[in-house]
Amino acid sequence: AINKVIKRNAHLSKKDILDSVLDNVKGFDLNPVAVLSARVNYLLTIYPLLSALEGEVEFGIPKTLSRF
Repeated sequence: AINKVIKRNAHLSKKDILDSVLDNVKGFDLNPVAVLSARVNYLLTIYPLLSALEGEVEFGIPKTLSRF
């Protein structure tokens, strides 16, 4: 999903693409290991976009653990 957002917004700046990814790519899972794996994958995928940001950056990876 992240790669699709990146490709669809290739004409935008890295910062705008990153904003689009953070706003639109979300998920949830019941398995805590799957959530951890998804967060790591999310971070590795957006890592090239982080170079567009200067200084210290704080953001949350929108992947949550869900329990019924």
